Amino acid sequence: MTDEVFYITTDGKLMMKNTTIYLVNKDGKFALPIEKIKVLYFLGSGSVSTSVLKEFKRRNIPIHFFDRNSNYVGSFYPKESLVSGEVIVRQVKAYLDQTRRIRLASKFTIGAFQNISWICNRFNLGGIPEPNFNEATTIEQLMQKEGNVRKKFYELIDSKLPSDFKIERREIMPPSNRGNAILSFLNSLAYTTVASEIYFTHLHPAISFLHEPFERRYSLSLDVAEIFKPLLSERLLLRLANLKMLDPIVDFIDKDGVFLSEIGRKKLIKEYEEELNKTIKLKNKNYTVRQLIRNELYKIEKDLLELEEYRPLKAWW
Repeated sequence: MTDEVFYITTDGKLMMKNTTIYLVNKDGKFALPIEKIKVLYFLGSGSVSTSVLKEFKRRNIPIHFFDRNSNYVGSFYPKESLVSGEVIVRQVKAYLDQTRRIRLASKFTIGAFQNISWICNRFNLGGIPEPNFNEATTIEQLMQKEGNVRKKFYELIDSKLPSDFKIERREIMPPSNRGNAILSFLNSLAYTTVASEIYFTHLHPAISFLHEPFERRYSLSLDVAEIFKPLLSERLLLRLANLKMLDPIVDFIDKDGVFLSEIGRKKLIKEYEEELNKTIKLKNKNYTVRQLIRNELYKIEKDLLELEEYRPLKAWW
């Protein structure tokens, strides 16, 4: 937990008494430091009272829900507090303009490829030929090119992973092995991190460019998360597995699929938060990775407002 992000990793119920919000579970009753919470993650089976939701709405705090198998369930997204009619109108126009939509969508695939290549170099995985994303004339062509890159990326990752943590092939519902369980959980964290940051910008989370808006409610999060998943998901998988920081027995549950245990989730959350709060120097200023995600969203806003062409983040640290 940081002063901004609070994780509940156990089953329980969130309830409110007077002005205090409590987590009630088998271990007792615990007050939440609501004044310090900017985003809440609820990972586990439980419930949230209406009064708690009203208080989180009043304080503009998003809640992201996961089930006890670490699957992302959905989010409680308070009413947008920084709504800008001009930005939303321009976002919709950019989506409806096929030429402009393709241009923006290609930026996300280019950004993803750049950071995948950076990870390949950092971990000596080998190279992946760069597709010509700019020659794509449809969203389907862009998605296919990116899909081919990720397929090759997973093969290269597997060549460096211990046998207990190989991905083999990407499977989500349910994950069939530990590598897939780790990636699925970390990808969900990356997606919800981006969704949380979008909430504090003028962008509308449901209007996207690479992914179809009806595919998921917050599809813009899927677009932007493509750029950061290599840095926050695959990178952590490689590091934690190779440093033997995850226990194949204690940190996982094998039942109708392979899932992270509560102990495993806590380990991944700790490492994920440390990665997000890592300090990076950019133009003589220090930024955390979380701040770089927010900065990425501001860059998209500027493009939509035709102030500056959007260029996706390329990792250098």
